[in-house]
Amino acid sequence: MTGLPDFRLAKIAQEELIEIVSSGIEKFGQTVSAAYVNGMFETFEILSDHTMMGRKVPGSASVRRHPFRRHVIFYQGAPFGILILRIIPMAAIRSLHELPD
Repeated sequence: MTGLPDFRLAKIAQEELIEIVSSGIEKFGQTVSAAYVNGMFETFEILSDHTMMGRKVPGSASVRRHPFRRHVIFYQGAPFGILILRIIPMAAIRSLHELPD
């Protein structure tokens, strides 16, 4: 990595984040939704500083996962820091049995 660690979101992760914001505003209001997303961005920054912090995803050499409240952040290291691949609700992962507990 050169320079300061940073994060970027893949297109699908951007779309998932937009959905998190819009559904959060609808269900909990703008203040709560903003606090949730701010916390998520703080987590992105922590992960970009500590790229090995997340657990390895079985079957992938480079993808890691890290929980954030009711979501799981999937990411991989990149020259600039980390690339956020997906932001998936924990309930969806459990119901699909995609990942072990």
